Amino acid sequence: MKIIVGCNYHTTWQKHKSMRFVLVEIKGEKARLQTRNTNKDFWTNIKDLIFIETKYNKQKAIKLT
Repeated sequence: MKIIVGCNYHTTWQKHKSMRFVLVEIKGEKARLQTRNTNKDFWTNIKDLIFIETKYNKQKAIKLT
């Protein structure tokens, strides 16, 4: 699936698999993610993103494209 700003993602390196992040920005090969509860943000590589395959997230992706 295409990388879509505004959708929820996991990362390949995260410790807690239940954590989910919102993609807020892409610059080159880097992606800026934000935590859903505390709104803390950080940068990671786009290749580390894993789209969360839920019905809600899929509908959000369709709506945003």
